[in-house]
Amino acid sequence: MEEETESEAPPSPIKKVRRCGYKKDWENEYLWLKGVEGDTERAFCDLCKTSFSIGHGGEYDVKRHRLTETHKKRVQQKETSKSMDAFLRPKNDFLADKVTAAEVTSVYHTVQHATSYYRAGDCGTKLSPTIYPDSDIAKRMACGRTEAETIVTASVEEDCLKVRRRPLNEQREATTKAHTPFFSVASDASNHGTTKLFPLSVRYWTPDLGVQTKVLDFYDDNSHQAGGKRTGTRHDICGRYNSVFQKLKENNNCILKANCVAHIVHNSAKHAGDRLNIDIENVVNKTFSHFSSSAKRTEELKSIHTFVEIEYQSLLRNVPTRWLSLWPAVKRLHDSWAPIKTYFLSLGEDGCPKSLWRLFKDDQDGEGNPLDLQVYLSFLSNALKIFHDTVLVLE
Repeated sequence: MEEETESEAPPSPIKKVRRCGYKKDWENEYLWLKGVEGDTERAFCDLCKTSFSIGHGGEYDVKRHRLTETHKKRVQQKETSKSMDAFLRPKNDFLADKVTAAEVTSVYHTVQHATSYYRAGDCGTKLSPTIYPDSDIAKRMACGRTEAETIVTASVEEDCLKVRRRPLNEQREATTKAHTPFFSVASDASNHGTTKLFPLSVRYWTPDLGVQTKVLDFYDDNSHQAGGKRTGTRHDICGRYNSVFQKLKENNNCILKANCVAHIVHNSAKHAGDRLNIDIENVVNKTFSHFSSSAKRTEELKSIHTFVEIEYQSLLRNVPTRWLSLWPAVKRLHDSWAPIKTYFLSLGEDGCPKSLWRLFKDDQDGEGNPLDLQVYLSFLSNALKIFHDTVLVLE
């Protein structure tokens, strides 16, 4: 009976064995420890170059491996032996390469911000060792003007042109049309001493960047026949048959010849002003030169401004090389009309310039009647503003 009772008793449950897995946090304390890919119950020792099991004891197995004779020997060898990293440095890690990279970066910075390396860059390179006395790179930098010019023309220039031409050459992903099917090319000549400069610029539009204007190239000509070449070049550009435009049209029939619209607007205002009874350009320039050449006259004019309680503003002159620079000068003269008229009338016929006295003498009795010059200034200060704003929009 007792035997049957013992045989009918339920069996005891089997205990589950817990397995330990690798933890990434151990690497913060044990720098030589790494995990084994695909096996979370093993760890790899970077010093011994071997793996060991951690499934039973977890971190205890790691500590036990650290106390083995093999591991202790490897640690001692690493501390006493000289590391080979100092002899096997990568090529870009050498100081000379770092100095070269710093010089090229400095030159590129001046190009990126369109500053003169002859003035700012060269001085900055010489000043670097003083500002950074603990930098070996700054002490070795010696990029002068000649070297900077070579870096720009031989290296930076080519990369910059590629970047500037990229929007013109890239193709759309969906179609074969270019991002910028419409663009314009412009060039003009200017004298820099005895050298005639010809910049070549391109203007284009992209959906992302909008309207962009970039300089593609810069030509110079210091020959003594620059005047003759200019005449011939103009004839070739505007000619009907053997011209630059016709040559370009042979390669691309879609191009259009465009004149400078801003010049047309400017010339319209200029020719209309020539029909006035008063030469307003002469009045502006004569008034400006009268005060710009004498500090005493300027102080007298300032005192009159203070007396009539009008804020003093320096007079402007008309610059012939600037489009419609006449409007700001006329506006300034119109705003300061009362003090200026009072000043020239106080000089009398003997002290006032004759060309200006003929315009002011009708009010020398102080009757206060509007002068013709005052009427013209009031008209032009409003009319020229329309042309001035139009040119700014076209630019």
